[in-house]
Amino acid sequence: MPKTTKKSPDLDRFSKNYLRQWNKRATVRSTEPYTIRESDTRSYTIPETMQPLANEPEVRALGKAAVRTLELQTFHNFLDDIARGEIDGVTAMCGRLANDEFSVSFPDSARQVALTVATDEAYHAFVAREYMKEIETVLGVEPVGVPPKSSAVDCALEWVETKAPDALKHDFWVITLCFAEHLITHELLDFKRDSEPGNAFHHVLSEHLTDEGRHQIFFEEVLRHFWKGLTEKRRKQIGKVLPDFLAAFHFGWFPGIVDWNKAALRGLGFKPKQAERIVKQCYTRLYEESSKKKYDSPTVAHSESLMVRSELLAHAPTRKLLVDAEWVRP
Repeated sequence: MPKTTKKSPDLDRFSKNYLRQWNKRATVRSTEPYTIRESDTRSYTIPETMQPLANEPEVRALGKAAVRTLELQTFHNFLDDIARGEIDGVTAMCGRLANDEFSVSFPDSARQVALTVATDEAYHAFVAREYMKEIETVLGVEPVGVPPKSSAVDCALEWVETKAPDALKHDFWVITLCFAEHLITHELLDFKRDSEPGNAFHHVLSEHLTDEGRHQIFFEEVLRHFWKGLTEKRRKQIGKVLPDFLAAFHFGWFPGIVDWNKAALRGLGFKPKQAERIVKQCYTRLYEESSKKKYDSPTVAHSESLMVRSELLAHAPTRKLLVDAEWVRP
């Protein structure tokens, strides 16, 4: 068994309360998943921010059926990201949190919560795959035929394995898990806010968020406990490479989504050079309309909020490094 500690009253108390509520609140224990129906084709919409190509004039000129196909393929791809990311990333890291040793010890109650999160996420992956199958069989839409792309979590873990100093790898497993669950929750909340209530996509988000909201708060507590328990030397070591970690986490996935979108447009009938041009003009316009400061990105802002709430930014040397690299506001 990994070492545990009794000197963590805040995390221990939170975790014990979490465990008491889990049986009643977890979707895997209490909720029958939504079933996608053929009638969902009439009410189905995804947020514009999820697939900006759907508003490109050349794409819209193909007609409503083509736009709907692109949207449903995007929904399918979103579910594939969930199915893969929850298992390969979050569930695996929860197992490490439950069983491994780190620079800071964790109470046994928190390690038990990590196992409930792993259970929740495995169930989310199962449900996501069921939805993917229903999109294909009930709605008659085939997925875009490209190899799976890397998610934000994949890119962060690749950085940990290949770029993080060996002495910090275990610490960055904890950090990656906390940042991943915080970002996933906020992305789902953003998409739900922008989606039309009552349709299939909205139902899927609502089900997933039933668990993710609890996960987010738990991992805020985990990161706060972890950061407070580190030595000053270790905080400085982590802070020095944290900007590189954030770059991999927030932007490493971008080439993959660009390639996926090009393939989706080719599937709608565009020639390769046309698809490349449309994707490029769409994303160029989107980024020209936004600030060049990294901290103005909504996803980066979510990570900044986690660093504030977990008190990571209360560490002056780390805060200065992140401000200088434009990951947080001055």
